[in-house]
Amino acid sequence: MNYYKILSWLALFTSIVLLILPRIIPICTGHTHDGGPMECHYAYQAEFIITLLAIILSASLLVLRTT
Repeated sequence: MNYYKILSWLALFTSIVLLILPRIIPICTGHTHDGGPMECHYAYQAEFIITLLAIILSASLLVLRTT
C-alpha cells in the first residue's frame, strides 16, 4: 500500500473524528439572556461545514490514482 493511501485514510479518519467529537463533547449548550443562541453556536456551525469539506477532500484522495 502506498504512503498516499495511508495518509488518505488517516485524513479521512481524522475528519470523521472531528465531525463526531462535538456531538460527544458539546462546544456550548447555553443561550443568551434574550433566548437567542450564543456566539459559540455559530462557531459550531462553521466547524461542521469545514469538517464536511475535509471529509469530501480526504475521501476524494482515496479515489485519486496518482500521487
